Amino acid sequence: MQLIIPAVSVNTSIKLNQNVALGIDSPTWGLSYVVMGEWGERAQSNGTGPLQNISTFVFGFETPSTALPSSGTAAFSGSTWAFVYKPSATNIQSQFVEGTAALNVNFGSGNVTGTLSQMRYFTAPGYETWNDVSINANLTGGTNRFSGTTAASTAPGTAYSLSATATGRVDGAFYGPAAQNAGAVWSLGDGTRSAVGSFIAGTTP
Repeated sequence: MQLIIPAVSVNTSIKLNQNVALGIDSPTWGLSYVVMGEWGERAQSNGTGPLQNISTFVFGFETPSTALPSSGTAAFSGSTWAFVYKPSATNIQSQFVEGTAALNVNFGSGNVTGTLSQMRYFTAPGYETWNDVSINANLTGGTNRFSGTTAASTAPGTAYSLSATATGRVDGAFYGPAAQNAGAVWSLGDGTRSAVGSFIAGTTP
């Protein structure tokens, strides 16, 4: 597969037996103008062995900065997923979590707030709850982007959940000719356990 990202001068070939697109239902999951997904790399050059790293991403048709609204508000709703990591003896265990995303944007003040909720992961014989996550960010002036912080808003105490003190970062952008979609990557950590994920969301009435 040929990966080309002109904005950062990337033009490289990827062997799919070494670096594989991951995902529960499909390698990527998207809306009209934005897609999220994950890449993983295994230990052996033939694509076998334990995963060595996993990275989440979003990409799509970014809203031109000149087309971003300068006033008014908008609400977005969508989906989120993440990989959670925790230490176990000399190894690191990981778990896939998923949930819903909600974002509220004030284009006049530049304030972006939101929640990642109903987060859960599967472990036999059923699902376990994970942390809800709050988002507090701001638009970067003259661009289509926003950045800020995340924090755990619940701490269910399940096997892979993080503590109530967990915090992290969010970096995202708006997508579509008129900012119809939003997408971001986010992180959360409490000093022992950590999570890295992404979300996509579309405007709601």
